[in-house]
Amino acid sequence: MLASYKWLQTYFDEKLPEAEKLADILNFHAFEIDGIKGWDTDDILDVKVLADRACYALSHRGIAGEISAASGLKLKEVNYTIYRIVEKLRKFPEIEIKKPALCARYTGRRVENVKIGKSPAWLVERLESIGERSINNIVDVANFVMFDIGQPLHAFDADEIKGAIQVRPAKNGEKMTTLDNREATLDPSVLVIADDEGPIAIAGVKGGKRAEVTNATKSLILESANFDRSAVRVTSTALMLKTGASRLFEAGLSPQLAEEAMNRFSALIAELSPSAKFGPINDVYKHKQKPTKIEISPEFIKDKLGADISEEKIIEILSKLNIGVVKKGETLIATPPFIRTDLNITEDIVEEVGRIYGYENVTPKLPPAIRGNPIVDKNYYYVEKIKNILTEQGFSEVLLYTLASKGHLEVAKPLADDKRFLRENLSSGVSECLQRNANNAPLLGLSEIRIFEVGKVFGVRGERIHVCIGRQTLVKKDRRNEDILSEIINLLGSAFDTPIASKISSGPGGAIAELDITDLFDTARSPKTYDELGFDKKSDVKFKLFSQYPFALRDIAVWTPKGTDKKAVLDIIQKESGEWLVRTDLFDSFEKDDKISYAYHLVLQSMTKTLTETEINEVMDRITKEMNGRGGWQVR
Repeated sequence: MLASYKWLQTYFDEKLPEAEKLADILNFHAFEIDGIKGWDTDDILDVKVLADRACYALSHRGIAGEISAASGLKLKEVNYTIYRIVEKLRKFPEIEIKKPALCARYTGRRVENVKIGKSPAWLVERLESIGERSINNIVDVANFVMFDIGQPLHAFDADEIKGAIQVRPAKNGEKMTTLDNREATLDPSVLVIADDEGPIAIAGVKGGKRAEVTNATKSLILESANFDRSAVRVTSTALMLKTGASRLFEAGLSPQLAEEAMNRFSALIAELSPSAKFGPINDVYKHKQKPTKIEISPEFIKDKLGADISEEKIIEILSKLNIGVVKKGETLIATPPFIRTDLNITEDIVEEVGRIYGYENVTPKLPPAIRGNPIVDKNYYYVEKIKNILTEQGFSEVLLYTLASKGHLEVAKPLADDKRFLRENLSSGVSECLQRNANNAPLLGLSEIRIFEVGKVFGVRGERIHVCIGRQTLVKKDRRNEDILSEIINLLGSAFDTPIASKISSGPGGAIAELDITDLFDTARSPKTYDELGFDKKSDVKFKLFSQYPFALRDIAVWTPKGTDKKAVLDIIQKESGEWLVRTDLFDSFEKDDKISYAYHLVLQSMTKTLTETEINEVMDRITKEMNGRGGWQVR
């Protein structure tokens, strides 16, 4: 989320620390700050708000609250009151919620004699500072409140609404044109706001064009509601409509926010359109949000954090976070504010105390040693045993997509056409993977590709566990693909004291064998310990960072005087290629008369960019020039 320093300052009477210092405070106690950029006379903080705390923190008020808790600066108290409520306005449309489970609360208010126009400079500046475009005073106020306190709002042109407002599932095939002029085809999985003529908004996602607020609008219906997070996520994903509102609702907002946002919305409209007249709020809120009460002991917090924090300090920290605390004997009853829908269990309270206390203040300690033998998970044990056997035979494990272009079980709402089904085998993916790896063989210096995958497949027999092994030779005279796979299958059978049935198939991509090992776990003996898996074996194999950019393969052959060592040739290649040379292979060498020829494969690759043809040719020219400059040397 982008947060304006000036905007955050409006929550405090005291001067905030400079933006860099503010970022340090948040980094240590609340969020990661991905950067700070200047905008006009403001500083904009790029705040990384993770999903677990988005319910309150995707707003300037949420971030200001974290600044207050971490720094000790006191927040202002703000009241939003309007004084021009007219009870005798035209009757507000009735509100009918067809599925209360998907809409916990819906508040609406009629506003008449409103003036639509440009927003004042301060409002335009606030929105533009965080990358939002100004549209008109009503839409801008709705957006401002959303980014201010984290509750999406919407305004309809009241004269375009026909009959009662219904919050209901869409009808099959029902259509609606959204505010960005996209025509959406709906189905009953989509919750809509509708009137007697049809949908006027997709609940929690996007408003509709029919009741759009324009410069000709005179009367408004204001909406502030709370929609089910899962329903909004499913709808926004299916319709490919990700909006600021949907992102907030997906975080799991408190229904209590709806009324506060309506009051804030109304107060700002009254400020920007002094002629406006407001009706009372129509509030449908059948199942009210109950306070969450979490009982926790100070000793539990100390034990989980590994820090000696006094009870007084714990209460002080929770109070800074606006979490109510009442002592009950040896325990504390913590009551999070309604907006903190992320706080539900004791561990959540521990985390809140820990981050404000400061994890840097917690002395690290090793956990106690495990005594005795851990319980052995049979399935895990044998899968790991199979993997160990295959890696010892030179095979590398691959992890491929579970979704495929065909299969027995289709995904309800696929994200891509080639991932519409759960895979029915591993062979298809492993075969493609063999070919992709073969394309990179020069970079890896391989003469064969050996890979395997262990994973679930979903066929007519239900969910099964398979192993698929594949080999592709890169040497034309090597015809042993099937023989080697047959030997590996026999090796696995010997390890489990049972023959393993498998069909080996061959093709241009090498040989593939797929084994169903689901029933193997039932017949194999129960393992007693993990020791024989060899997890404690030491290895001198180390990870080496690899480049994400393509490599280039070049060959060079040179005549040298008889007796010249191949190392002399290799030294020139390495010196003139520099850091771009990642591999060399001597693929040919022979003597003729008083000369000896060496031929090398050169693999060139950069860690930072794609090498151009010009850059590669320059390297080869330098090598050629240096070799031809030696007495008796001649590049062929």
